[in-house]
Amino acid sequence: ISTVVMGAYAIPYEVSTEAWIATLGISYSYDVNWGPVTNLNFYNDFSYMANTVGSGTTTTASGSMLNLEDNFQPTIQNITGVLVTAGPVYTYFDIAQGVNHPWLTDSFGMGVGPGFEDLDMGETEFNVRFNINIGFYF
Repeated sequence: ISTVVMGAYAIPYEVSTEAWIATLGISYSYDVNWGPVTNLNFYNDFSYMANTVGSGTTTTASGSMLNLEDNFQPTIQNITGVLVTAGPVYTYFDIAQGVNHPWLTDSFGMGVGPGFEDLDMGETEFNVRFNINIGFYF
């Protein structure tokens, strides 16, 4: 079998059973004195997952047959942003980009397995999201 089924938000999706992942993260912390804001932390986190399930044909976890001659499509994620610290409040502002990614897609659950091209769903495209996350730590 070439995939296993995982899920989130009541939507199942298939994940490759064989892959390797390369990651790179960089950040720069800059102290400021802007009223309650004391620090800006600029960051970029990148990951690339190459699905390596072999060649030939296989059965996916959902039971469909899949041609593996070109392996599954890679999953790519890049997050660029800034963390703003103001006392106990931490606010992340970032741009998330992904391709064949389960959450950065127009079709939730596609990615980390066969991907759009291998399922004949069209060309692979990067999807972009703007994210704001506010946390209060006490």
